[in-house]
Amino acid sequence: MNKKILIISNPCSGKNNKRVKAQSLASQISAFDFDVDVIETTGKGDAIKIAREHHSNYDYILSCGGDGTLNEVINGVMPQPDVSLIYFPNGTTNDSAKTLGIDGSVSQIISLIKRKSFHPADVGNINGRNFFCASSFGFGAKASYSTKQSIKNEIGHLAYILSGIKNVSDIKPIHMKIECSGTSFEGDYIFGAVVNTISVGGIFHLDEKDFWLDDGLFEIILVSSIDRVTQIPTMIRRLQKQDYDGKRVILIKTDKVKFTSDKPIGWLVDGEYGGEFTEAIVENQSRVISICSPAHSLFGSI
Repeated sequence: MNKKILIISNPCSGKNNKRVKAQSLASQISAFDFDVDVIETTGKGDAIKIAREHHSNYDYILSCGGDGTLNEVINGVMPQPDVSLIYFPNGTTNDSAKTLGIDGSVSQIISLIKRKSFHPADVGNINGRNFFCASSFGFGAKASYSTKQSIKNEIGHLAYILSGIKNVSDIKPIHMKIECSGTSFEGDYIFGAVVNTISVGGIFHLDEKDFWLDDGLFEIILVSSIDRVTQIPTMIRRLQKQDYDGKRVILIKTDKVKFTSDKPIGWLVDGEYGGEFTEAIVENQSRVISICSPAHSLFGSI
């Protein structure tokens, strides 16, 4: 009996000239003795509903879109993911694809499915919402979720964040109390992220020698306040060079963290608006999904 694949496709993600049509993808996969169906999303939250309603009827769910589409698919199949996931990147930054080693070619996806190259991976959860890439606050978060998708597609992630910053008052520090690994501390931060992938928003990367997708731990990045807007390029360079000094740029590994602020703070979850909270509890759910990927060093169990 042929294996069954459901493609959940976001037809609006990514650039038109680089977007692979879901029906074309389905046709090519079907040629290798898979039964393939396609359902396209029409708005925010659709992929959650589709995955939730249909995942038990398929062997594989293929998310065709950006990181936000994959996020919705994961939320649709949780908390009891009884289906293997496949990610075909059609989005803007595609942090998930970079981490998983997916190059965006149909031939690679078909080869991986035929070889049954699936691996267990961690999934994060922030106040009940699951995520695969990262949850973040501060610098870039408001710009990202308040910018139209068409603009993101056209100019890229870092460009649309930086274009809205004219002076230091545009980057307001956020006072946070942070509790993790049996300790707590407070500070003023312009950016914070709980990271589950090596690439964050196309802006910076984590060290692949000290990162795994299945170790049950997050990487938490915190950037302290700056005094002048001219310090922004320096701050970004330090993130890109993984220059963590424990004061201005901080890196922490943990499986659970609690953030508490004096007022509601907007969070970005896998590139989309995730809500405003005065208290955010983020937990790592270790190895809860099975996802398609080449075997590589980011899976510590291999």
